[in-house]
Amino acid sequence: MPVMKNFAIPLLLLYCVLLSVVSTAQETPFTEYRIGPSDVLSITVWQQPELSRTVTVRPDGFITYPLLGDMQVASLTPVELRDLVAERLKEYVVIMISEVTVSVDAINSYTVSVMGEVNSPGRFSFQSQVTVIDVLAEAGGFTAFASNSRIIILRKANGVTQRIPFDYRRIERGRSTPEEMTVYPGDIIMVP
Repeated sequence: MPVMKNFAIPLLLLYCVLLSVVSTAQETPFTEYRIGPSDVLSITVWQQPELSRTVTVRPDGFITYPLLGDMQVASLTPVELRDLVAERLKEYVVIMISEVTVSVDAINSYTVSVMGEVNSPGRFSFQSQVTVIDVLAEAGGFTAFASNSRIIILRKANGVTQRIPFDYRRIERGRSTPEEMTVYPGDIIMVP
């Protein structure tokens, strides 16, 4: 029995450590696709062809939809938009949420700009989430005069522009995390 006691405490500690690692990994936020300006959406209402249509999100983030008029859709997920359309249509027709489908036909809102000491500065469109490396590769890489340790990412969040420092050398050394490498729609990467 004393042998069992000697193993019980280390095993319990190992279990606690593993449990904390698993729970920390689950707390990492999952980034869902969010609708943005210029995206093309198909909204289908089952057995209601007059309410089914393809729409393009305007630059102000709105769409115009039959019976509902102008609706703010930018920053919603397709599921959130589906729920909103179904809920608002209930004022006019008998409908259930499962009878409304929202699909994304074209993602045009995922644009990132790169300025400064890169070979091909400009605005680039992507169809999915990308990293700083992806965007810099699209911009042709650094010029001979680039200061790759002093990159700044400008990101607008809640109406406030954040200046996020980024050191490319951390990637070369294998010390960067996926979170610090992620680029979001509308980001501006400045390479001095």
